Amino acid sequence: MVSIPIWDFRQGQITEAEANASRARNQLNSQMQSLETQLESAYKLYEITSFQVKTLDERVVQLAASARKIAETSYRFGERGMLEFLDAQRTFRAARNDLIRARFELASIVNEIERLSASPEWVAMIEGKK
Repeated sequence: MVSIPIWDFRQGQITEAEANASRARNQLNSQMQSLETQLESAYKLYEITSFQVKTLDERVVQLAASARKIAETSYRFGERGMLEFLDAQRTFRAARNDLIRARFELASIVNEIERLSASPEWVAMIEGKK
């Protein structure tokens, strides 16, 4: 004897589809939380690096440039030796290199924030799908 389900109405397939939809929603929520966490971290890093660039640009490099100029003038008038002038010049170059490195890091962080906050339409357009 063969049983034929008359009143089943594909209940198993409906239940499976509902489970798949629930799983997809959970994955989406997990990915959204991960994205929010990454975006928060990137923004905090942006704030720190932005402050670092500002400090280097407005203070450290300016002070190192002034010290180098003073050391150069002192060396020209014979008040200081060549090593002191070269040391001041090395310090200025190191400060300037730190500023360049910090600006590069800041630009990288801005790019990361833009990537993380990109809309799906924008991503599809970049990938050539639209």
